[in-house]
Amino acid sequence: MKKLTFVYGPVGSSKTANALMERFEYIQKGFGVTLCKPASDTRDGYTLVRSRIGLEAAAHVITPETDIINLVKGAGNSIVIVDEAQFFSTKQIEAFRELADMGYEVVCYGLKTDFRTNLFEGSKRLLELADVVKELEVVCRCGRKATINARLDDKGNVETDGDLIDCGYHYTSMCYHCWKNSTQERVCDTADTIRMQQLLKKLEHPKNAFARKRLPGWFENSKAYAVMMREKYKYEQSEESLRVLYICNHLCPNLAHLIGKPIPPSPSYVRREPDAMKEYTDLLFKYEFENTQAGVRDQDGNILIHGVHHSPEEFALIQEYVERMTKDELHQ
Repeated sequence: MKKLTFVYGPVGSSKTANALMERFEYIQKGFGVTLCKPASDTRDGYTLVRSRIGLEAAAHVITPETDIINLVKGAGNSIVIVDEAQFFSTKQIEAFRELADMGYEVVCYGLKTDFRTNLFEGSKRLLELADVVKELEVVCRCGRKATINARLDDKGNVETDGDLIDCGYHYTSMCYHCWKNSTQERVCDTADTIRMQQLLKKLEHPKNAFARKRLPGWFENSKAYAVMMREKYKYEQSEESLRVLYICNHLCPNLAHLIGKPIPPSPSYVRREPDAMKEYTDLLFKYEFENTQAGVRDQDGNILIHGVHHSPEEFALIQEYVERMTKDELHQ
């Protein structure tokens, strides 16, 4: 008896590439390989299996009506490699299990869960029946292990509703922490808008004349930054969100809004009052938390403010401010 192996991993973990490389390795050693894919996978053509790195091969397409056992027997190969196995039904996975019992080496590649974090029907049955289960790991953009297959709309927002199979969306892998933060309703939108209003109001202070003068240039340059981050570095955030991030990364360090910032206690005072430094540190952290738009992390690396998730309302406030500045200059 040969074995049934299930190799799973999130989006971007090179499942298809590994499947095609394993197929190539078997063929190089003289084994016949039957490559299969579900009919629902039409991303690269009906009969083609193609990886993101350019590897490809023709495959047997399995429909709900296909007799999998007779198909494999007819192909006359001892190795069966299956791509996108999550889309198969329970009955079809059981057919692959039976092939392994009949002496075929069967290796299934696929996702474990859908974009809603629920097990696919095919993956669930594979986890129950496979002799060997292997995981392909990939990291989230924050550096943690990615386990979630996040679905994004055309603005880069995480979707949790919709049809299970829909090629009109873009998918990316995330850790649970980032996915959860992205799917929670943005109850902080109002707070973000108020914070942005306060930030722009600081520009009216005489000491911030330099930063105010530079703001239109940062606003204009933010376009190229957003394009670069989305196209070159494959950021999924919206263009508006990335433009706000760029502007704030330049604006905040140049603001003379240190008025009201806690003054460090003197060494002699710290010696007399041991808790003085902790009190200063706490006040400083609170000050930076309230005034930083680019994002804040705690000492463990956990995100406290998502600098890359600015709202469209924040961008609109900056745009309106810049347009008003331009009009005022024209009338002077």
